[in-house]
Amino acid sequence: TTAADVFALGLVIWAVCMEVGEFERQQEYVCPVLVWNQAAPDWLRTLAARCVLDEPEKRPRAVDVYDAIFT
Repeated sequence: TTAADVFALGLVIWAVCMEVGEFERQQEYVCPVLVWNQAAPDWLRTLAARCVLDEPEKRPRAVDVYDAIFT
C-alpha cells in the first residue's frame, strides 16, 4: 500500500542520515525507535517519525513527503 511505502521511506530517510547499512526491526507492527545523531535537522527527524507512525492513516501522503523534502 502507499502507507507501507511511506513507512519504508521513513526508514530509508533515517538510514541514509545515520549511515546505517542494515538494522533489525524490534517487532513487527510496532513503531520503530529511530535514534538520531545531532547532525540531522529537526524537520527531517520529524518527517521520518511521521512516516513510521503505527497508524497508517496518520502517516503523511507521498506528495507531502516530497513537498517537505523539496521546499
